[in-house]
Parts: sequence; C-alpha cells; structure tokens
Amino acid sequence: MQIEDDATVATKLQEYTSATVDPKSSAVTANAYEHFNTGLQFYRKLDLTNALKEFNIAVRGYREGISILRDNHYLLFSHLYLGIILHFLGRVPEGKKFIQEMVMLDAQRKTRVLPLRDFPPKIVELHKQITKEVLARPSSTLSVDSTPTGAKIMFDGSEVGRTPFQIKDIPAGQHFLALDLQGYQYYGAPIQVNAGTQTFTTALKEKNVFQVYGADMQTDSAKAELKVIAEKLGVDILILGQTLLKDTSNVTAQAQLFDARSSSFSNIFEETVPNKKPKFQKLISEIREGYDNVDKPDFEKPAVAPVAKNKKTEKSLIKEVKEEKIKPRETMGSQNEINVADFNDKPSKKSSMSNNDSSPFYKTWWFWGIVGVAVVGGGAAYYLMQDRSADSNIVTIPNPL
Repeated sequence: MQIEDDATVATKLQEYTSATVDPKSSAVTANAYEHFNTGLQFYRKLDLTNALKEFNIAVRGYREGISILRDNHYLLFSHLYLGIILHFLGRVPEGKKFIQEMVMLDAQRKTRVLPLRDFPPKIVELHKQITKEVLARPSSTLSVDSTPTGAKIMFDGSEVGRTPFQIKDIPAGQHFLALDLQGYQYYGAPIQVNAGTQTFTTALKEKNVFQVYGADMQTDSAKAELKVIAEKLGVDILILGQTLLKDTSNVTAQAQLFDARSSSFSNIFEETVPNKKPKFQKLISEIREGYDNVDKPDFEKPAVAPVAKNKKTEKSLIKEVKEEKIKPRETMGSQNEINVADFNDKPSKKSSMSNNDSSPFYKTWWFWGIVGVAVVGGGAAYYLMQDRSADSNIVTIPNPL
C-alpha cells in the first residue's frame, strides 16, 4: 500500500486522463491504414479498379478520424493515390480535386516535390501545377491561442506547435483545428480560414472524467474512456466522485462505482453534511455495500487458512488431465461513392466482514479493498472535497470532413 498526498494524486489523475484516444476514431484510422496498404498493393499490380475502392475507404477513414491524428502523412497520400487512379481511369477533373485537397492539407506544400522514382512524370507535373494554383490563392496567417496557454495545436491532422502560436501561409478554405492540454477537455472542430490575418482563441474546459455519471451521461464514449483509464491503472473498478455546493451551509457529496469489465455503472451514492464538518459516513457505507455487491477477482478475497499438501503424485495429476478429470480453465454508404464535398461540408463469492469487528473503518480490509482498487480511490477522496461541476466532461468531436 502506498499513501500519496493530494497534489501527487491530482497529477496522476491528469496523467491518466490526458491524451486519451477516442477508441472509435482510433479504430477508424487503423482500418484506414489497412485499406491504404491494400490499395497500394493493388496499385503496384496495376489493378486500378480494386485500388480505387481501397483508397476511397482509406480517404474516408482518415477524414473521419482526423481529430486524433498527429501526423497526416497517410491522409495526404491517400488523397494523392486516389487522385492518380481517377486520373488514369479518365476521370481527370475528379482526380485533380483529390490532389488539390492533398495540397491544401499539406503543411509542406511549398517544398514538397513528388519523386520521379515513385510516380509517373505526368503525375509529378500535375502535382507541381496544382501546387502553384493553390499557392496563388489568397493566404492567411492564423494566430491560435487558448486559456490556459501551452496546448498542443493540431492543424489539418498534423501537430504544428503550442499556444500561443501563428500558423502562416494557409490557403483560404476549410481546415481542421484541434487543441490538446493535459487536464483539460480536448477541443477539435472545423475552421474556415479567410484571407488576411485571423485570430482564434478559446477557453479550454477542465477535464473531470472521474465525476459521477447520470443515466443520460453513460454513453459508449464515456464507458470507453473509463475502460482505457482502468486498463492504464491495471484495475477492474474505478471509484468516481464529486461535490455539489447547493447552499452556503451544506455540501453534498456523490460517489459511484464503474466496473470496467462489464462497462457498467452503479447507482449514485449521495450524502449531504454541514459544510463546516464534511464527514461522509453514510457515503462510505454505501460505497462499501456497492463494492461488496461487485463480483471481485480471487486475489481480492479474504485470506484463507493454508490447505494440506496434496499427496497426489505429479504423474497421477498428469494422468487425470489426460483423462479430462481435471479440466484447464478457459481464458477469457457505398464504398465506390466518392465525394470531395464531404470534406467541405464484466464471479467470486462476496466478501464479508465480521460483525464483531470493532476496528476503525480505515483499519479494516474492506476499506483498503475499496481505496486499493486504484489510485482513483484516493483521487475520488480528493475530488469529493473539491467544488467540481456536475456537468459532463465528455467531448464529442464531430466529423469535420
């Protein structure tokens, strides 16, 4: 057991909740990468029909998952290969539009030259021509800032700096901006960049993923994020909590359990006490009862007396396994449709406590069983004593592309 001060716990909570990748977007981009590679294989075999289908899926996937990208290399080249294939299939205007989209999203548009060893001379020249056309458009300088400052800036799926920061020579049009700062909610949204100098600033909202979740907040994305945190901590159960100051004399504390194995929330436990002496005895009892009602793994059971050594020989045990007397434990839209406008627009027995146990609650096994579930247990105690908002901290990043 390790006891840590509030500041250390708070720092760890921020660490566990920062840079939490949205599982859905992660799955989408991983799938896009697979289709990109498959498309490349078809392209090299000159099977342009199948290559077209694969790169189309890749482009759509990277567009949908752009909010989690830190490097847009595959996003760019998905557009490029799709444009090349359309061009060779005689659909030149469509092909040019996708190559144009690539240049628009490319931070290295001024210096990028396609190598002749990898691309046909006609495509290299076409890319040069389109690049000149894009660079000839009115450009903008975008000044990006946030409160607090120091947030990572992702522009068009590529990390470019930290706030405050200026992004220069941006072709006028629709782009994508995301801000990421430890301990704060992730911000991501499309942004229309106009010619000239433009300023964008926003106040980032503090992230409180360990709050309690009402029925309307128990979304798939909330469950997925908590499961990721539980996995990072190496635990099965998280203790969530928050306080509400409903008036000047009383404080209400709320707590809840989240079982990462079954992605399920317990009821919300609540207690209101005088603000001057905030001791939450009823709340602790409810947490204990809720915890006892959760199926816990074997290592959380109370210790039992040692069992007499089995006299069976190793050979007899092997024989029983072979005869199956002893069984091993089991382990636990149309793809061809292409449209550039899409861018623009959880058993073990319950633990019990002797009724004769008069020890203080903090010396009993069940209490440390609860707190020991995760660092979050200590974090909940920390959060329960703070004035936290009950508002949802789950951000849904819309698909900008």
